[in-house]
Amino acid sequence: MISAQQIRSMSSDAAEKAKKEGTEPLVIRTAEYLQRFKEIDMTGCIPFLGDYVPEGFYIKDGWFVDSSELGNDGETSLTIDQFFKKLFTLELPFGLAVMEAGELQVYVGIYGVN
Repeated sequence: MISAQQIRSMSSDAAEKAKKEGTEPLVIRTAEYLQRFKEIDMTGCIPFLGDYVPEGFYIKDGWFVDSSELGNDGETSLTIDQFFKKLFTLELPFGLAVMEAGELQVYVGIYGVN
């Protein structure tokens, strides 16, 4: 099991790397892109930024999402289906990035785009 200290360390390392490399959240600008994102399950394309917030973005929200794909409705973290349902309720454009990652779930930041 990953400890809280390890999760924080991984997040810090990801933030440093993202800042150094200029990585930004994955931006969803259109409903068509979001639909395609869902159809081919591009969740693996969401960058890991840790607590780094690039210029031009701001954090609006964040959700725990089951990354094992074994979760069930009613659990603390969202299933992939629940995650996509919530994404379709958001005002476009928005960005997505992993802020923290554990063994079975990730904390996905929802970013506003300036």
